[in-house]
Amino acid sequence: MTAPPWLGSTVEYEGFPLALRVRPQAGSASNRTQLPHLVAITHHLDHVRSDGLPEAAYNEGLAPFDADVIECLERYGKGLVALVETFAGRRTYYAYATALDLGTGAIVELQERYPGYRVTESHTANEGWELFAHYKSLFPW
Repeated sequence: MTAPPWLGSTVEYEGFPLALRVRPQAGSASNRTQLPHLVAITHHLDHVRSDGLPEAAYNEGLAPFDADVIECLERYGKGLVALVETFAGRRTYYAYATALDLGTGAIVELQERYPGYRVTESHTANEGWELFAHYKSLFPW
């Protein structure tokens, strides 16, 4: 599975900036069929501005972690990160996956590689890709 390209934007949500990266083509019919589960990895950011976004230098230093989160979730074609949201001191990577337990393995690996980072995982069946559709209705791409 080839990962589609990213689009990025910062929008206002509930009076605060929300930085969003999205892969518009991720929601293809094929992906919706093959990837029916939603897995989220949330990184609780350590250095944020008063508006909830990360401080610039800190954010730049997160690039390797960001790449590793995406790689862990997309490894072996078992998942596809469709959205990355940064809001209120958290960055959440939303991936659609072949199985609900994809995030469990990813979180263990990330905690081993980045022991000082606060990361959590959640998952749910999401066959209709409701979250993806919800974001598209709020912030059309």
